[in-house]
Amino acid sequence: MRSLSYNKKTRKTSRQTRRYISSLKPHERTHAQWESLVRGHWAVENKTHWRRDALLGEDRIRSRNPRVVTALALIANAALFVLLHAAPFDPVPETIERLARHPSMALALIRSNKPRLKPKE
Repeated sequence: MRSLSYNKKTRKTSRQTRRYISSLKPHERTHAQWESLVRGHWAVENKTHWRRDALLGEDRIRSRNPRVVTALALIANAALFVLLHAAPFDPVPETIERLARHPSMALALIRSNKPRLKPKE
């Protein structure tokens, strides 16, 4: 697949040929469908996995035990869910810092069936 990218910082445009691996055969989808599949994959990667890694350090986990890795991923997903619903208009890193400064507030969120933080003042 060929792509055209624009770098806002350098104001330069670049063309690239990108190759993707799939269990589907090339002729099974149109070019537009392939683009949609690729974009859909990266949307999930950028939205979910990036948050888990950048905010919760998921890639630093060194365990090779599948049960440990799965359990930690479930905890990370639950934590992000609570954070995103507790303070939907605040940046997640700021919410994490706020809860780190006030552990009792974090415990109250975990115990609550409707987790909400009061807006920042």
